[in-house]
Amino acid sequence: MPTVIKSVFICISLWHISVQACDLKEPLVSLSGPLTMVLEELDLLQSKKLKAISTFHPIAKKTNARMIAGGVFLSNKELATFKNSLVYYDKSFELKKLFESAKLEAYSISSVGKDSFAFSSEVINVVASLTEGCEEKVSLLKKKIGKIQNSLLTEFNHKKIIFFVGEITTKLPELVMVHDGPMLFLKEHELVKTYPSELAYVNWSQREIKKMKDFLQIGLADGKGDKLVKEHLKEQKWNLKYRGVFIPGIRQVFFLRDLSRLSF
Repeated sequence: MPTVIKSVFICISLWHISVQACDLKEPLVSLSGPLTMVLEELDLLQSKKLKAISTFHPIAKKTNARMIAGGVFLSNKELATFKNSLVYYDKSFELKKLFESAKLEAYSISSVGKDSFAFSSEVINVVASLTEGCEEKVSLLKKKIGKIQNSLLTEFNHKKIIFFVGEITTKLPELVMVHDGPMLFLKEHELVKTYPSELAYVNWSQREIKKMKDFLQIGLADGKGDKLVKEHLKEQKWNLKYRGVFIPGIRQVFFLRDLSRLSF
């Protein structure tokens, strides 16, 4: 091969490598909500290598993946379609047994005991290991999350909050989020006072609630858009709706960012 042609060929090859599109390395099935939400942020929902995601993942972008119900009731026929794919799922003993019996290459992801920021970083690293050509997007996403965290640590000003699981109606929802999700981060960094318990979720008592009259009572509910929807009921009672607010990780990071900007 003549030297000039060879040089041109090498330059074209190097250019192709440098502009390699961000994509998955191999076929993937995501039955993990946190993983799917990071895939969305990296614009990987339309990857042809993403074979299936759960219908329970509230994505806002288009995807070429099949939407499946997921869970322990996956049929043998459906499981057979996963044979040549990596499978990721949210930690579940039942799903682990199901995938082991189907002899699938399946990996669990657990958010237990991890705040929204720490868990987001963990999931982003998992996704990064499954991709190629995504280094810049991954780096930008990590910086974005780091910026949000630093902002919260210095500027969060809602000091007394009770998060109820579900919308507040004429009654308060039965469960309070105390040591999990977005509240876990706020509590561990002493940014808020909340319902007194070390449990992740707890059934509130009337006696305790009466002592907390000056606390914001916020009913959390899943929303459809990326805008945090605020509904004032009366006095200190509010409902907040946000897409993916109950999915651990990056969606909860964005919820905390938008919550910090609200005035009550």
